[in-house]
Amino acid sequence: MAGHDHMRAHLSNLSRSLLRLHKALLDSERVSYERVHGRIETNGAFFQLVLGDAWFAWLRPLSQLMAKIDELSEDKDIEDRADVNETI
Repeated sequence: MAGHDHMRAHLSNLSRSLLRLHKALLDSERVSYERVHGRIETNGAFFQLVLGDAWFAWLRPLSQLMAKIDELSEDKDIEDRADVNETI
């Protein structure tokens, strides 16, 4: 059990760090995108661009990694350390 708690704590710390990085990258890319294409009117419009516009495609693997880490940290049976190591 202690090993599981340690693994969850490690994943949680990693998740928080990646979330801060992801937000900083999104904020920076939004500014760059708006310089070229004009102001993005709403957060919803920005979200749609992040999901579908080629400008933001390079960020999608990071988003997917973050989702996978969150899934792993919520897994009640974190026993396969190889799965965690493979993801990280």
